[in-house]
Amino acid sequence: MRKRAILSSILLGALSLGCCRAFSTRLKWKTSPRNSRYEPIQRAPKDYFDNSMLRLQRNQQSHVEYIGESDWLERTTNLLLETEPGTLVYGKWHQLLSMMAAWSRRTADKNAPLVMERLLKRAIDEHRAGNTECFPTTEYYNYVIDVWTTWALDEESSSDEYSRVASRRARQILHWLQRTYDVEQNAARRPNARSFHSVLQAVAKTEKPLVARGMLKWREQMYNSGQNPDAKPPMSAYVAVLDAFANSRMEDAGKQAEEVLKQMTAAGIEPSTLCYNIAVKAWNKSGRGRESAEYADRILEEMKAPPDAFTYSSVIHAWAKSGMKEHAAERAEQILKKMEEDESTEANHDGFCVAFNSCLNAWSKSKSRMAVNRTEALLRRMEASEHVQPDIVSYNTYLHA
Repeated sequence: MRKRAILSSILLGALSLGCCRAFSTRLKWKTSPRNSRYEPIQRAPKDYFDNSMLRLQRNQQSHVEYIGESDWLERTTNLLLETEPGTLVYGKWHQLLSMMAAWSRRTADKNAPLVMERLLKRAIDEHRAGNTECFPTTEYYNYVIDVWTTWALDEESSSDEYSRVASRRARQILHWLQRTYDVEQNAARRPNARSFHSVLQAVAKTEKPLVARGMLKWREQMYNSGQNPDAKPPMSAYVAVLDAFANSRMEDAGKQAEEVLKQMTAAGIEPSTLCYNIAVKAWNKSGRGRESAEYADRILEEMKAPPDAFTYSSVIHAWAKSGMKEHAAERAEQILKKMEEDESTEANHDGFCVAFNSCLNAWSKSKSRMAVNRTEALLRRMEASEHVQPDIVSYNTYLHA
């Protein structure tokens, strides 16, 4: 019996050791670099986005593990990335671009940008290995830029920090592509209008306004010097930078916005009404009281594009919160009268309501003896007007006069 008990103990020990080794082997396989998943961008090394794209790719894991083994795209991508550079036959290297296009549509997958960068790196390595047919053109880079900018602009799925990091990464790839073109002078690998547009939109929305303006100047310089004919900024580029300043609440946002307007004119682009409206908005949000109102008023008087209801109401609002009391109220009412005489604003009922309410607010804050009478007169004008009717804000403002 004693021998049988000892033998049983030995067998159980061996079985337990075998199970532990099997579990250890399985755990090791699950966590090995060959099969590890891409981590979210927040877990990337601190200097991840400060390196060049090629260095970044060398530091990345060698292989990709995909959760869904049955997913054709994931499995095929994994197999292609495992191949050695220079081994892709005709037809195989065409799959790289198709895969990048497919991954770019995975807008809910935070791993997509990193996977697409590995695919781009694989195409570059294939070309360097001697496969001249596999040449990563601007289209390859645009897919990667677009997916980064999509994440930068995604308000629901991204934190502010993630958005800024994604925007910086897109900007780095664009600069790297431009430097590559400067060396090679191959038009097939030159940043085009799509490249510049995607990156500037992301930078203007997520990074500091001065960074966006710096990128705008960089584009102008490259176009004017003949370095890249596709770098010429369209009006939408200036609008994006203007909007960045208007939403920044910087103390000198209005001044910076006016500098952008001058920059547009120097580039041969006449600012539209929208551009002037954004500049007025920048002065309004800068919170500089009388100075903001005076500069907004000057824009209204000097703008070459026709003002609309938003222009008038924004300038009236600037005077209403300028702190200039009776002077502000008088000037606000003068602008309101000018707005009423402008036939182009007649159809904008909401704009008229905002303008009247801002004017009422100016008189309410004026501490003038005439405040009650002037607010009542404005209210009666609203009630008799064909373009606007007073709302609850109008009556509340009148009661507080």
